[in-house]
Amino acid sequence: MAKLITTEELFELHGRLPEGAVLLDVRTPAEFDAGHLPGAMHCDHESVLDVAEQLRSQKTVYVYCRTGPRAVHATAQLEGAGLTNLICLARGGFMDWSQKGYPVEV
Repeated sequence: MAKLITTEELFELHGRLPEGAVLLDVRTPAEFDAGHLPGAMHCDHESVLDVAEQLRSQKTVYVYCRTGPRAVHATAQLEGAGLTNLICLARGGFMDWSQKGYPVEV
């Protein structure tokens, strides 16, 4: 099971993510285009297995969505593909991040 992280914990790490860490936004393209965590890469949760091999080579993959459920689903899919480098923002997601006034990239 992937490690879970809170919005506050991710915010604390965000400015100093280790080399090889990736923020993976699994919302829809329209949601991503409207705003996302700075530096995040995008892959819709329904297509996340398409980037599994690319993610496998990363040190850590932080998975998030709007409020949590799609991140949990995408994380489970990636775990099923054998990835063990996953950390999931399972509650709050981008909605909580933006409501707290944390930085957003458009």
